[in-house]
Order: sequence, then C-alpha cells, then structure tokens
Amino acid sequence: MIFDKIGNKEVMSRYPEFKSAINFLTSLDINSQVGEYRLDDDGCFARVMVCTTLEKNSPDKVVESHSKFADVHAVLRGEEFLQLFNESDANSISDYDAERDVNFFKNDLRPCQSISMKPGDFAVFFPGEIHSPQIAPRGQSAKIKKVVIKVVMDN
Repeated sequence: MIFDKIGNKEVMSRYPEFKSAINFLTSLDINSQVGEYRLDDDGCFARVMVCTTLEKNSPDKVVESHSKFADVHAVLRGEEFLQLFNESDANSISDYDAERDVNFFKNDLRPCQSISMKPGDFAVFFPGEIHSPQIAPRGQSAKIKKVVIKVVMDN
C-alpha cells in the first residue's frame, strides 16, 4: 500500500503502469464529472463517483481484494477512512470473481491500519491487499465525491 499527497506524484513514477492514472488523477477537481473513464489501451480505467460513507461496523461495509488490478483511491470532496487488513485474519465469503476482479471477505475484521483520506491525498492498494473503502471518519455517514482508478498489474 502507498499513501501520499497527489502533489507528490513522483512517488509513483517508479511504477510505469501508473503513468496514465497519475495524469488523470492530477487533472481532477471537485467539479469533475461523475462517470467511468478509459485511461489507456492496457485496461486502466477510472470511476468518478458520489457515494455515502458507512459506519465502521456497518453490515454493508465491503471488504475486498483484487488479483489483477491495483486500486488508486482519492477523495475529491468530503472525507473517508480506508481500512487495510492482514491477509492472515481474513475469511473469504465468496469465490474469486475473475470478471470483476474481486474477492470479498467477512466484514467483521479488525483493521491493521485506517487511513484518513481528504482532498489532495491518494492511496494505492496493490493486488492481494485486503481493504475496505468508504468508512465514515467520525462515525457519521456523509456523501463524498471520490475517484477509484483501476491499474492493470498483471497483463
């Protein structure tokens, strides 16, 4: 996992797979249009969305990992927590869905790390890293605007 400021995009320059993701991420602002964007010919794409954060113990909390894609998360408006989990603590609740590149886990895990995401921050979860997005930072649900960029790591 990587957590940094968008202005410090050089941290990602050692990963050539992230070039189109970084360029797209630095072009976004609070007025960016909601939707899905194809970023390159290698399968990298982005989703700009408005969503509602959830309480950390919500039964609707999603705990997931991916095999093919890295996730780049950034908040454009509002604030969220992202949670990271130890693989040794995780219990899968479904078979791996290759079409959607996702594996879901029981959501009663205790995170090993929580990251406060505000506008200007970004976080990268690499394939295999179990994480949970859209967690309400102060326990109160709120609407946020964010982007998730999917970067192909396994061609």
